[in-house]
Amino acid sequence: MDCRDFDPVTTELSKGISLIEASAGTGKTYTIAMLVLRLVVEQDVPIDKVLVVTFTKAATEELKDRIRSRLADAKRALTGHADVTDSTISKWLAQVNLPSELVKHRLDLALLDIDQAGIFTIHGFCQRVLREHALASGQLFDAELTDDLATIKQACADDFWRRHIQNRAAWEIAVLTKDLKSPDALLGSINNVSDDALIYPDEQSLDTALAKLKQLADIAKTKLAVCTQKVDAQFTGKSFKASYQATFTGHCSELGEWLQGNALHFPSAEALSLLTYQGLLDGLNGTQFRSNKTQTGDERKAEFLASLQLDTKPFDDLAAKAQEITVALRRSLLEILRVELDKQLEQINLWSFDNLITHLAKALHGERSQQLIGELRQRFHAALIDEFQDTDNNQWHIFSSIFAVDSHTLVLVGDPKQAIYKFRGADIYSYLEAQAQAQHRYTLRNNWRSHPHLVVGVNRLFQREQAFLLPDIAFNPTQAARSEDDGTLHHNGKEIPPMMLWQLPESGSKTGFWQANRSDAAQAIRIAVVNEIVELLNGDYKLQFQPDIKNRKLQPQDIAILVRANKHAREYQETLRLAGVPSVLNSTESVFASEEAGYLHILLQAVAHPGDINLIGQALALSWFGFDGQSLYQTLNNEFEMDNILARFLGYYQTWQKVGVMTMMQVLLKQEKVAAVLSKSMLAERRLTNLQHTLELLQQAVIDEYLGIHKTLNWLKAAITKAHDNAGSTENQQL
Repeated sequence: MDCRDFDPVTTELSKGISLIEASAGTGKTYTIAMLVLRLVVEQDVPIDKVLVVTFTKAATEELKDRIRSRLADAKRALTGHADVTDSTISKWLAQVNLPSELVKHRLDLALLDIDQAGIFTIHGFCQRVLREHALASGQLFDAELTDDLATIKQACADDFWRRHIQNRAAWEIAVLTKDLKSPDALLGSINNVSDDALIYPDEQSLDTALAKLKQLADIAKTKLAVCTQKVDAQFTGKSFKASYQATFTGHCSELGEWLQGNALHFPSAEALSLLTYQGLLDGLNGTQFRSNKTQTGDERKAEFLASLQLDTKPFDDLAAKAQEITVALRRSLLEILRVELDKQLEQINLWSFDNLITHLAKALHGERSQQLIGELRQRFHAALIDEFQDTDNNQWHIFSSIFAVDSHTLVLVGDPKQAIYKFRGADIYSYLEAQAQAQHRYTLRNNWRSHPHLVVGVNRLFQREQAFLLPDIAFNPTQAARSEDDGTLHHNGKEIPPMMLWQLPESGSKTGFWQANRSDAAQAIRIAVVNEIVELLNGDYKLQFQPDIKNRKLQPQDIAILVRANKHAREYQETLRLAGVPSVLNSTESVFASEEAGYLHILLQAVAHPGDINLIGQALALSWFGFDGQSLYQTLNNEFEMDNILARFLGYYQTWQKVGVMTMMQVLLKQEKVAAVLSKSMLAERRLTNLQHTLELLQQAVIDEYLGIHKTLNWLKAAITKAHDNAGSTENQQL
């Protein structure tokens, strides 16, 4: 089905599923607000029967404001007010074929009931449905929503560790903990696996896997001496790398001790792979096996190993099974979590964000699904889904089960080009399924954000066959709605291209290639980018606007840098600061992942144990106190000074007991002159802000959960651990 251009004013409002593909800057939010206005007036849908779903709380507030403004503007334009500047409203009113009094009446009702409008995040919608339709959905009454599953997950992981690892024989414990040495590490290895992800391989019994590994170890033990002797005999020549030969004896000894049962410690990865086929192949000296006219280098290596007549299969099988053990361990915990987490939440009457969606999806499949669907279809007559490209299979099942019928209007608004990015949590195949079911497909053609020349550049870049690999995702070119005179960048009086592609020059290595696993390429790019920004700000670069607006030089706030990870953003910010360029960090990273949160935990531990010199020494070693190595050593060995410090920390402890952590920290920061020290450091404003932000969140937790001193420390430690385990954060924790 071809995409037609969607006009928010004139395109017919159709029943069934309509899919509007909207690139960035094409007016998605404006379109949704206009659709609500048209549904209310043209189709007489009460505003409380229109459902609008988006994916963040901030977006719901923006949508609510936009919809309210659109309704109010329409009413003012209808009654002849000249202050309505949106010509689209006037254009729409001119083609509405209804009496003015009826239009005004419907607008009045909508404005009166705007606070009853169903504008939700996906999680807010699921929570509302499960709570208001508890009987039909088979859910508990009055369950609360939590975004903190860390404690419950940790308890499940600890219990799993006790049941499945702790009470085993020493040999089995050593094998099971070879890669993941604690419950925390094991939990961290699966923490980001979604509830509905398909997992491969199938679950395997740990007992079976361990028994098989023991059997393979016994076989490898019988082959070790022969294989070792054959390989060692080749060391007189240059067939093997010098590094392989140098470590061969040590790694053989390590592997042999474990196979013989003389050592419990599991062999290192290098020792375990030493006599595997791949390990031997990697150990060969490539300069001795160069390609010739008849054979490639790999073929010559394979021929050489075959001539040694080594039986590597026992070692190949052993290494593979050892890897399977870790997979089986992770898989077992994952299955336990999927069952136990829901049980634990049900017992304490809680919902998590993820299981809100899964619970509603299951309810729409359950015994009372028809009753629930019927109630929801009566409750909402039209549904508009914003940012639909971020929808997964469960979410699409929810919306399609309820609203994909001829009696209702279901409008899906999103950018399929963004659905290809798995890090967003989207499912491209859910989008394609919805696309296939849609009776009406549209695209928003006008780009209201970008310069016309940039729009042309982007169109040219992506207008090719299968630009996004999948044949069902087409690139629909946009057209610029802005003037060419609006914000053109000029250098020395000449307009410069709106899009440039950079490529690093050859590196200093022999091959000229940059190594993917090293930071030198990233550093070279960062330096080039910062140098370009400095040149843009200091050179003869000017932004030229429409003729009646004065041209001006480029400013730091005109420039944005997009990076892949939060740590890269910090690196760029530090480099920009060194170059004298001010910058603001816009990050999804939790403040609990910051250095300041970790330092605060160290400091609070010292305050909570004012007699522990080791903890106080760790606190004083923080950069907050301004000591260098020599002055810290002198202070720690000065009895008089340490007595004063211990007395101060005892005072902070007593203040904490009496008036709480926030007041105590304000006293400590002032008395120890921490702010003065931080103000002299790099990124001082950011560090002070992070510290204050962390303290405010900690204080709120203390109040909400009635935390004593030691529980406060535990809460902060759990928050820091969770922040490091997860890529994102809740909105109130973001930097």
